Amino acid sequence: MSIGNLPVLPPPFIPVPPAVRNGDDGLTLRRWSVDEYHRMIQAGVLKESEPVELLEGWILYKIPRGADTPTLRRWTVDEYRRLIEIGVLQESERVELLEGWIVQQMPRNTPHETALQKTQKRLRAILPTGWDLREQKAIALSDSQPEPDCAIVAGDEDSYSATHPRPSDIAFLVEVADSSLSVDRNWMGRIYDRAGILTYWIVNIPDRQVEVYTDPSGATDPPDVPGYGTRKDFRETDQVPVVIAGQTVAQILVSSLLPRT
Repeated sequence: MSIGNLPVLPPPFIPVPPAVRNGDDGLTLRRWSVDEYHRMIQAGVLKESEPVELLEGWILYKIPRGADTPTLRRWTVDEYRRLIEIGVLQESERVELLEGWIVQQMPRNTPHETALQKTQKRLRAILPTGWDLREQKAIALSDSQPEPDCAIVAGDEDSYSATHPRPSDIAFLVEVADSSLSVDRNWMGRIYDRAGILTYWIVNIPDRQVEVYTDPSGATDPPDVPGYGTRKDFRETDQVPVVIAGQTVAQILVSSLLPRT
C-alpha cells in the first residue's frame, strides 16, 4: 500500500483506507511543513525522544534495523485537539480526524449544499423538545473526531460548550453523499458502527434515496469486521421515519431532501 509513492504499513485490523492511500474520491491525508513539525515538538505533541522524522511532508516512524518499509504516524483524539489549540491546525481548516488519520475534507458541490440545506430545514422542523441539530460540527469518538453533515443530539445550543457530543448523546447522524458516496458508505459507516451510533442516514443524491443503517455491531477487535446489521433504502416517493430515543417522531418524504432533477 502507498500514499502516492510512499509505502505505508497499516496498523492491525484497520487498513489505511484507499481514499487515504492515494487520494481516491478526493480525500487525502494532511501533510506537514518543517515549521509545523518543530512546533509540534516544542508544544510536546511530539516527544523529542519519539523515533519519528519528517520526510517530504509525512511524519514517519524511523525504519528499524532489518526493515525496509516506513510507517506513518497516527494521531490520538487528544493530540488532534492539541494541534488545534497550538494553531498548527487552524479552526477554519477543512480537516477531520478519522481512525487516527488527519484527512482533508472533500469539497462540497451545489447538489450537496442543496440537499444539506433541505435536510437540515426539515429535520429542525420536527425535532421534539430536548433535542438539537448540529450541522457539520465535530463529535467525539474514541479514535476519531469527524464532522458529520447533521447530528441529532440531546440538549440545546449550550450543551456542548465544553465538550463535543459523544455517542451516548447522539440519536442519529446524517451524511449527504454525492461524490463521497463510497466513503460515506464504507469508511464513515464503519466508524459510526464501531462507535455504536444507533442510526446512520446517508442522503444518497446519485441514487435518489435515503439509506438508513441501524443495529450497530460495535465491533472493535479482529477478526470482527464492523458493519451495521440492518440497512433499509427509502426511495424518493417513500416516507423515511425519524426515530429518536426509540420513538418515531415524524416521517419525511425522501424527495423533499433531494435536489430537484
